[in-house]
Amino acid sequence: MGGLIASKRFEFAASHYYRRPEWSDTQNELVFGDNARGVYGHGHNFVMYAGFSGPLDPETGMIIELSHVKRDVLAHVLPRYDHYVLNDVAAFATSLPTPENMARVLLSEIQTVFENRHYAPHHVHIIESPVSAATAYANGRVERHWQQALGHARFFDYWGSGSVNLTLSLSGIPDETTGVLVSDPEVYARLSQIADTISGLSLTGDGDLAIQSILSVVGASGLSYERAVITTPKGAFSFSAADTAVLVGVSGSYTATHRLDNPTFSLADNEACFGKCHRPHGHTFDVEISVRTDAPMSMVQKHLDRLLAEWDYQALDQHVDFVDRLCTTEHMVQVLVQKWETAGLGVLKRIRLHETPNNRFSLRL
Repeated sequence: MGGLIASKRFEFAASHYYRRPEWSDTQNELVFGDNARGVYGHGHNFVMYAGFSGPLDPETGMIIELSHVKRDVLAHVLPRYDHYVLNDVAAFATSLPTPENMARVLLSEIQTVFENRHYAPHHVHIIESPVSAATAYANGRVERHWQQALGHARFFDYWGSGSVNLTLSLSGIPDETTGVLVSDPEVYARLSQIADTISGLSLTGDGDLAIQSILSVVGASGLSYERAVITTPKGAFSFSAADTAVLVGVSGSYTATHRLDNPTFSLADNEACFGKCHRPHGHTFDVEISVRTDAPMSMVQKHLDRLLAEWDYQALDQHVDFVDRLCTTEHMVQVLVQKWETAGLGVLKRIRLHETPNNRFSLRL
């Protein structure tokens, strides 16, 4: 089973602005909108996920000890960006600190810090606000993500809330001059128009028909995207522009204890390898899955709940599912995939397991 990614979450505070010195103020504001304003620009509490891929170490059951990622990133990467005007940082001497460029620069720095290891940086995901994010991958691909709240009175009937969120993603290579894939003001203007159109729709039928209506409006807007995700209080619907199939996303959790202990290690080696995780301890583990299926979302949710109930309030290192493997979160992901594939409800396409708010593990299939 390949493709497992271990990610560590970080936060840092900084400001940035988008202005080309050779352009007039009018041209800068026309291209960049509000992002061109301010002596020091504007600020964000940025969130960064640093993702790593590689084989599982057979002795530890882990890709990487994420506490080491935290130590090295905090020591060698983020001090150059935290509480700075990013435009004044050397890494952005010739490029604007847009989310796309920030993700690329931080990925490059992390690759330098973690070179020549048995694992490798896979991506850096930067969240600058609830409606704007970007991801840079080690293969050179860059994604930009925009979010827009959509409202309609009928949404209460379908999902118990009058609002759902639409996230559009587009990948490519950022423009060398502007640092973006497409103009932010243009995207946000189109998203606002989409929201206005959807709020005035005459929706009939069930929630599935409402989703199709939303997608029709998005498609007719002329706004380019590769992936669209509609997130509701009861789950998510994910679509690819190149594939008409719908992925149904649901989530759940289980509270459990575990202990990381390799019986072939000495006590000192276990403590050195696993740190605090060598002691019995617990988490509330949060699980997100996406499934290709014709089954209704409620059925997918019930199925996930049944699977997670098997681990809820259990000591997982003593559970039958882990008699032949260490009870790492990486192995939990693998076991959950095997359980889902055995059950046969749709085709599992992605699973994400949060051990803590700062440690998450993802697998795309």
